Amino acid sequence: MRTDFSGDPGFRELLIQIRNNSLDSLNYQDLPFEQLVQELNPVRDPGRHPLFQVLFALQNAPMELPVMDGLDMTDFPIDTTTTRFDLELHFFKKEHYWNAQFLYNTTCLKLKV
Repeated sequence: MRTDFSGDPGFRELLIQIRNNSLDSLNYQDLPFEQLVQELNPVRDPGRHPLFQVLFALQNAPMELPVMDGLDMTDFPIDTTTTRFDLELHFFKKEHYWNAQFLYNTTCLKLKV
């Protein structure tokens, strides 16, 4: 989804634009990804994803381990030191709070903290 920054829109205007784009994009959620890539025919570069550079993931469903007879499962954190995209934003809902994880490609983005 693209965002139009022309005319120097304010924060509220950007949020409205992003909300409308997000809702409009739901009309195409059943389109097979392979068909989308075929139709757009993007320039291929092995160092970049062909269609997008930002990932946003909202995990608000309960994340419970499955119960299987004869199998004990343990949840453990994975220490992520690399990103698959220029920017990844992950949000995980816990009991009464949210965890957030931000990953970025240091060769593409320079974030000031």
